[in-house]
Amino acid sequence: MANFPYPNESIDSIIDLMKYDNDVTKGWFGIMILIMFWVIAFLSLKGFESKQAFAGASFFVMLMAVFFKIMGILSTRYFWFPILMVVLSVFWLVFSKEQTV
Repeated sequence: MANFPYPNESIDSIIDLMKYDNDVTKGWFGIMILIMFWVIAFLSLKGFESKQAFAGASFFVMLMAVFFKIMGILSTRYFWFPILMVVLSVFWLVFSKEQTV
């Protein structure tokens, strides 16, 4: 039988609940929420080209990662990955422009 920590009596807000969920899942809660929102944002933006949908979803998830890092839900190790995705998507958008003369 799993031995989960009992929730603290002071869980008064959604942030406290998310921190508790993150503790129970050993840090995977924040990561999975970011992945889920990236997939939803990417599929929502599929009306655009793939590179633009990738950039938009990555930017949205990077903003969420900043808030999750401030709230203490996301560790520093996983905080840099959405930022790297945004940087890569900017390079993809800039260098994939068709050259017209």
